Amino acid sequence: MKITSKAKLARIYATTYNSLFFGQTQATAGLLQAVNEAGTIPATPYQVTTTNSANWVTDLGVFFTATGVQLTRVASSPTTGQYSVAAGVYTFAAADTTLAVQINYTYTAASGAQKITLSTSSWVRADIPDQHRRTYNSKVLNIQLNANVTSKLSFPFKNQDLL
Repeated sequence: MKITSKAKLARIYATTYNSLFFGQTQATAGLLQAVNEAGTIPATPYQVTTTNSANWVTDLGVFFTATGVQLTRVASSPTTGQYSVAAGVYTFAAADTTLAVQINYTYTAASGAQKITLSTSSWVRADIPDQHRRTYNSKVLNIQLNANVTSKLSFPFKNQDLL
């Protein structure tokens, strides 16, 4: 198997793209991501309630802190190395009691985020958090990418004949 990729550094202003191309309403509230929120699996009922459980939206995975091994999400009745989640409450197996975990999820924030919603048909979604919580001008970038079926985004561009 061969995997290749290319990357370039860029400063992307979503509000500028919205103003130029999309023209959508910008909400003052939006989604934020909790990255590697620490928790320890307690004795019965083997549940960890996330800090933002009241505004919890989407699960992004759980890892054992000591080993870095990712747990498998199941609908209910988790066994060793598995978990289930509902409304920000993560349930683990009895055999995993006292183990430390890192929980990743998205949650709705009333402030500190802005949201622009584009109407498209989605197939797959990827949530890309900044794992190290780096900031620039007190801002944290979290990206949610959808593999969309959309028409081509283009605009006329002329780099000659400017006068």
